[in-house]
Amino acid sequence: LPERVFEITEDLWKRITPWPLIPFRLVQTYGWYVSYLYSHQYLVMPVWRNGKAVYYSARKLEEAANLCKYLYPKGAKKSYWISSDELKEDPIIICEGVADAVYCSTIGSSVAILGSHYAGTLDTIFRDRHVALVLDGDAVGIFSAITIKQKIAKVAKSAEVVILPNGKDPTDFSVDKLRELVYK
Repeated sequence: LPERVFEITEDLWKRITPWPLIPFRLVQTYGWYVSYLYSHQYLVMPVWRNGKAVYYSARKLEEAANLCKYLYPKGAKKSYWISSDELKEDPIIICEGVADAVYCSTIGSSVAILGSHYAGTLDTIFRDRHVALVLDGDAVGIFSAITIKQKIAKVAKSAEVVILPNGKDPTDFSVDKLRELVYK
């Protein structure tokens, strides 16, 4: 993991948050912090397995156009973010990014596939389960959700795509509205 430069306090979270609806308690629960990557501030969102950090997603906090919005560890094997080691609730909510999946964890079991592609790596988790794909409401997210649904439908009990309004992400909705969209 990148060096921990700043712990995030509730006041700091209110100032820096790229996602105003994500409550500070989730930042604490999942161990997010601020670091410098390539001399710029990034929010580091660790991926945990059995109490150990195995991967991370980092989101830029600065408004520099030349910075990548998201960074991942170079040379490391991609490891998906999962809301808990035991995904007990159905449907399992699949999202693109860690922040979206963390936010969706407030309404159920969630997984971040860290992008818009899925290679079948988590099929054992989805086998005989109900799955809801809640990817971003843009062309890439909608196309990816439909493509991923076709792959997951082969192993899942059911797979549904939740199409969000154009340009919207799961983190753009109140928890109640998100719950309504996923469970309707």
